[in-house]
Amino acid sequence: MPTVSEMFPSPYVAAADLRGQPLAVTIDRIVHEVVDPATGEKAYICYFAGYKRGLRLNRINARTIGKIHGVEALGWSGKVIELYPTLTTMKGEEVDCIRVRASAQAAAPVATLPAHDAAPPVAVPPQMAPAPMPAPQAVPPQVPVQTSAVPASVTF
Repeated sequence: MPTVSEMFPSPYVAAADLRGQPLAVTIDRIVHEVVDPATGEKAYICYFAGYKRGLRLNRINARTIGKIHGVEALGWSGKVIELYPTLTTMKGEEVDCIRVRASAQAAAPVATLPAHDAAPPVAVPPQMAPAPMPAPQAVPPQVPVQTSAVPASVTF
């Protein structure tokens, strides 16, 4: 029998994709993209190294990442966070959601993607000292990419 995620696929990661387990991920890039072609609505999407689908950022998750890795989203690429499923109240109803927190597992995932959804592992280049940050500005359409080894067993 299919899961709800399989019956109603989403272009973005959903709480059900985590299968009740936290997942340490490496931020690949932040993209400001159209999420509703009919209205032209745009949102910031956080993509992760080795995963096809990204997390549509809400204010709570974006601020949490900012507290962990700094408010400048340009500096988030290559940083590790942990996604975890939980509940929130929306319009008076309790619903599943994804929240983020600092990862105690810096590079090792708590859960993994299935092999069919994982990209091949990529060697991580040595870390370089960060360059001075430019003056604050709007997040560009794509933040520079830094990849890491890919886990192998939660589907998204």
